[in-house]
Amino acid sequence: MEILYCPRCGAQNSQNETRCHSCGALLPGSAGAASIQGHPEAGSSAGHIELTAKPPVIKWYLIYCIAMALLYIGCTVFGGLLTFADLSSFSAGRDLMEMKIQGIIMLVVGIPLFFLYAAAPFLPRKPWNWIFSIVLICIGMTSCCCIPACVPLLIFWIKPETKEYFQQ
Repeated sequence: MEILYCPRCGAQNSQNETRCHSCGALLPGSAGAASIQGHPEAGSSAGHIELTAKPPVIKWYLIYCIAMALLYIGCTVFGGLLTFADLSSFSAGRDLMEMKIQGIIMLVVGIPLFFLYAAAPFLPRKPWNWIFSIVLICIGMTSCCCIPACVPLLIFWIKPETKEYFQQ
């Protein structure tokens, strides 16, 4: 009986297993798994690594990031208008200082969040990016308008195939 070594943790598994009994990673030879021959600690370089297939949730995450980036650039533009434009004719009984403060808050919040969401689709497939993406999804959950999109996105994001895609 052949022994398979887990490419992630190095645990020994029997030949007929598809997932590691220790960490749950896909084992060599199973569909979409990283295929590495030999023991990982022995320095064997005889094997090769297959990239995992892109899960469908990645497409929805990219759409989410683009939508959130557009939302935050809109907040930034509107905040700039409130902060720097002459609003004395548009105040309609509202305090001008209150409107300027709201504009500054929109600028301070909108600019960094725009850059975070705009950069997210271009980041590499690394374990830290999987965690960064969860943070961005959870930031979206702070708005009741985004919760219907964020909850299913988060549910599918934490599935094992998405973790495998990011080498988690």
